[in-house]
Amino acid sequence: PTAPVLIASVTFIEINSLGNVINVDDSLTNVQLTDGSSFALQSISASLSPGLLLEDQLEFVPSTAVLFLVGSNSLGGEILARFVWRYTNGCGPGDVAIEEGDELAWNAWTEVEDQLDVFCPANGGGPAAPTDFPINSEGPTTS
Repeated sequence: PTAPVLIASVTFIEINSLGNVINVDDSLTNVQLTDGSSFALQSISASLSPGLLLEDQLEFVPSTAVLFLVGSNSLGGEILARFVWRYTNGCGPGDVAIEEGDELAWNAWTEVEDQLDVFCPANGGGPAAPTDFPINSEGPTTS
């Protein structure tokens, strides 16, 4: 049997575009999760401040996520799993990395939050399309 009946450890790691580890959540390293159990993971991007420009907060912008799971199967054998996905860090319709309802092996994502609208206007909080540029009807000035 290759499916786990128990998950004993969950570790979530995020890496930036330079390959540096920017977040490690190992708060679930001594758990007893069985079929139907759930756990929450929070991206470091939740630390982004809406009052600052995104380019001034790149230490909170991951490009890759890694989920490590350690468990056991029905025969008591150890099951090790590593799941890796990349974020596009885009806001277009095809730029979603993980969506609610997605399944990866024996894991299912049941609640997924969008990035704050201020960082991704396509989510609905800001202009999704370019805004009009003001036109000066007086023409250029000369001196």
